[in-house]
Amino acid sequence: MKKISLNLIDRAVALVNPQAGVQRAIARAKLTHFDYDATKYNRERKGPSVLQGAESYRTGYDRIELMRRSRDLAENVGLVRSILMKFASHTAANVSYQARTSEPAVNTDVEAFWSEWWDNCDISTRHTGSTLMQVAVMSMLRDGDFLFLLIRDNNGDLKLQGIEADRLGNPFQVYTSSELIGGIHIDQETGAPTAYDIFARSIGNAYTFQQKVSASQAFHLYDPLRIDQYRGISAFHTAINDAQDIYDIINFEKLSAKVASSQSAIVLRNNNNASDLSDLTADTNFDNQAIKLETMESGKVSYLEPGETIQFPDGPNRPSGAFAEFHKILLRNICLGVGIPYSFAVDPSAMSGPTARLEMQQAGRTFRRYQKLLDDKILKPIKNIVIADAVARGLIENNAGSRTTKGIFNFGANVSIDLGRESASAISEFKTGLRTAADIYAERGQDFESAMRQRAIEAKLIKDLAEKYGVAPETISDIVPPAPPQPQFPAPTPKPVAPTKDEPEEDEDEDGDQKPIPEDPIEPSSEELEVKKKDIEEALASLDPASIKMLIQGMMGGIELGKYDGIDFTPPQGARDAAKRALEVRETKPPSQRGMTPVGIARARDLQNGVKLSPDTVRRMLSFLARHEVDKKGSTFGEQGKGWQAWNGWGGDAGYSWAKKVVGQMEARDTKELAEPASCPIATQDVKTNLANRQTAVDDANYGPANPNEPNEDYWKAKADEFQGDIPTAKKMLCGNCAAFNQTSKLLGCIKKGIGEDANEVAVGGDLGYCEIFDFKCASKRTCDAWIVGGPITDKKEELARPLAQTPAPPKERIKGSKENPKGTASTRSKAGDIEISEQNEEALKNKIAEFKKDHPKKNAPSLGALKKVFRRGAGAFSTSFRPTISGGKPNSRNAWAMARVNKFLKMAGGGEVKKSYREADGDLL
Repeated sequence: MKKISLNLIDRAVALVNPQAGVQRAIARAKLTHFDYDATKYNRERKGPSVLQGAESYRTGYDRIELMRRSRDLAENVGLVRSILMKFASHTAANVSYQARTSEPAVNTDVEAFWSEWWDNCDISTRHTGSTLMQVAVMSMLRDGDFLFLLIRDNNGDLKLQGIEADRLGNPFQVYTSSELIGGIHIDQETGAPTAYDIFARSIGNAYTFQQKVSASQAFHLYDPLRIDQYRGISAFHTAINDAQDIYDIINFEKLSAKVASSQSAIVLRNNNNASDLSDLTADTNFDNQAIKLETMESGKVSYLEPGETIQFPDGPNRPSGAFAEFHKILLRNICLGVGIPYSFAVDPSAMSGPTARLEMQQAGRTFRRYQKLLDDKILKPIKNIVIADAVARGLIENNAGSRTTKGIFNFGANVSIDLGRESASAISEFKTGLRTAADIYAERGQDFESAMRQRAIEAKLIKDLAEKYGVAPETISDIVPPAPPQPQFPAPTPKPVAPTKDEPEEDEDEDGDQKPIPEDPIEPSSEELEVKKKDIEEALASLDPASIKMLIQGMMGGIELGKYDGIDFTPPQGARDAAKRALEVRETKPPSQRGMTPVGIARARDLQNGVKLSPDTVRRMLSFLARHEVDKKGSTFGEQGKGWQAWNGWGGDAGYSWAKKVVGQMEARDTKELAEPASCPIATQDVKTNLANRQTAVDDANYGPANPNEPNEDYWKAKADEFQGDIPTAKKMLCGNCAAFNQTSKLLGCIKKGIGEDANEVAVGGDLGYCEIFDFKCASKRTCDAWIVGGPITDKKEELARPLAQTPAPPKERIKGSKENPKGTASTRSKAGDIEISEQNEEALKNKIAEFKKDHPKKNAPSLGALKKVFRRGAGAFSTSFRPTISGGKPNSRNAWAMARVNKFLKMAGGGEVKKSYREADGDLL
């Protein structure tokens, strides 16, 4: 027990009054007993550093030193690298943007623009936006911070440039002013950053000042620990020593294990003769010195002298269990330092039961914290600037003004170990109204509208496949629920009508049965109509959305049949007989010789039974028979092989003739409807179509400039060279005076209809019109290589709005045939080899055949004769009508027109979609 020391006064008081002396000593002991042990320092426990702010003279040095050590660990320690990769993948690997304006069309347009910009936002063209964000997160954790610069490239487009932490400010400079901290210029009144000093780093790690960037175009990513902190520090600052210790200790343990493994046996001598070891072995090393070791040989018998023993060391048992536990403690310290559970980062087997869910939630919260940091400091401000700039430059024509930037970022699915439980909880919260579907989809990193659209596409595909193969949709996927039984509506019970005296008595037949007397229909009363209406409403209310959708689809099918009212869709007797014969022959064949797919078998049964076919089925029937008519020339067709069975299963010759007749009747009906006043062009109503067509104009005809209100001298110089004139003349050749620029009241009405709200202001302010060449909404102040004098098309000049491909050929070009190629040379396949064309054109056709074989290795390439025939047909068509310009706006020619027709033919041969007119014109050569 420690003795209490008394001073002079205490001793005097105790001498006079011992009791008062004791009370005084007790009071002094109480004063010293209730202090804080944490404030007591000794030789083993050092005191803290000087009380200081977040940024000081020492902070810059410490930050750079921590950065150096963290980078070294990230390159050499697997755990540190693994933690960085986990943070990057869970925080920024699946970033996507979801526009949330009140207008779906605007959302689609904005998301399409952002997706394209995000994939090409790197100024160095090396990385996508997703990769840049992952690198930024890893750099922030490792180095302390990361800087993004938003700059414009040579085309005036906004791009991102990444700056690592050691290039922000001079890493070798000690900053002594509160106006410049770590390369960041500070406003002394508000404390806000005003500019950033960027340094260039050479290959030899020399740093030189590069530029001073305004804070308005710099976006600084760091995780502040204090309110007055301007530069970040490595997230591993509390774990660096532990990580370095693990690295060193494991290397030492490896060396110890190697030493232990290298010892096979040890000879102990107790005979005082240990100094003479020369006779143990005759082996020598490279210096001819004796090796004092005994080699081991198989089956060797050793003779020991008195006092000698042989000991065999235990096998290598390092590292020990105690070391393994110590190793875990260090690993846990590292994980705690960066904020993620040990079991998540290192050993998932350590998780179990409720503890596993708790630790996964902790990891998820850490990742969401960094996602919020990334969203607040980088994604949201950059998104607002980029989208607003795109609206101002006309890159997003369909916009909602200042509300266009409204939206959120999704970061992918949350970390979860029990997705089933969480999904059930989310569904329950959705049903009770606690959460919206959009929030649940966003939590999983998905866009609600896009997901619903994709779900509808999949449901339609499943139903189409079910119809094609004659099975129920629910047997393919549960996404389409089975159709509920159709409700049975009770028929109204007619009221009995009492016979009057004037009515004759009913006759009876010979068997005494009473013959019914036809009666007029009984009109139901108003009460019965109300009952029936109520029954129908209740029946419809019992249907689920999928059933209602199927009901609507069935009604639409009836509308299509009504469209072709008067056309008989019942297959003729010849087609029925052919299908019946095909099914009978197929049954007699062995399995290896049976033709027809399940779809063909189902079609044959419908034809055999005389089922009335749908318009779409007749079209597919004609398409199949047209493709497989060549099978009639097959070697087994005469033997009723697979080709014969398939041909007749689809109706045979009689069915082919009938299908051609019916499809012709439908097309005539369609043509009649198309001849009526046309609706708006699809590009004026569909944003994606408009964007795709506009991009075609940009790629093929250099549509521009991006911002007509800027000088754009390089663009107009290129246009002057293209048009072979000077720049002032080129600036006058605009879309607004192009012969293909349609500004009729009808087309302007379509454009306004597609834009919707504020349409008149947008259309007038942008001076929009419709390009008849590339089919998209364009602005009058822009131009392209396809510019044609004589515009625009207005209500007074609407006759100029005819399709440019129907422009009459000049009189001198209206010729038919030539001395080398008389009229009719290209009319038959047999004469194709007689067509004469120039050596240059023939070589070009051969090159196109080679390119076709390379692009379509599994398809039969058209012959040179077939291409010459198509070329000759195109040259002949030039005599009738042609486009004034072709291929980027260059003047058209007979040769260019013919080669363009060859290109369309090759696209058709490769399976691409072309207009019906091209298939009808050259389809006979396929």
